[in-house]
Amino acid sequence: MIMFGLPDLQTRQEIIAQYAKQLSKPELVQLAHATEAMSGRDIRDVCQGAERTWASKLIRRAKADGVEQQQVTLPPIQEYLESAEARRKALRSVAEQREQNLAARSKKPLLDFE
Repeated sequence: MIMFGLPDLQTRQEIIAQYAKQLSKPELVQLAHATEAMSGRDIRDVCQGAERTWASKLIRRAKADGVEQQQVTLPPIQEYLESAEARRKALRSVAEQREQNLAARSKKPLLDFE
C-alpha cells in the first residue's frame, strides 16, 4: 500500500483553486487554513458541497420570488467556510466512532468459551 501525506498549506490552496476559481488569493489562503488536516478528496468534497448548497439556495430563492430566470452567481467564501466546518465535524464524528469501536473491541476477550 502506498501512503500519501496530507497536503500542506500551499498544496491545499492549489487544490481549492482548481475547484473554486472565483475565489481571490486571500480567500484561497483563508479556505486553505480552514481545511487543515483534510485530504485532497475532503477538500474537493468541501468545494462541491459549497457549490451544491449555493445552487440549492439560488433555486429556492428564485422559486420563492416567482422568478423564472435569475442571474447565476458563484458561491461566496462564506459558503466554502461553512462547508469546511461541516466536513470537519463529520470527520471528527467518524474518528470518535472508530475510537469507540476500538475501545469496545479491546474490552472483549478474543476467545470467550463461556
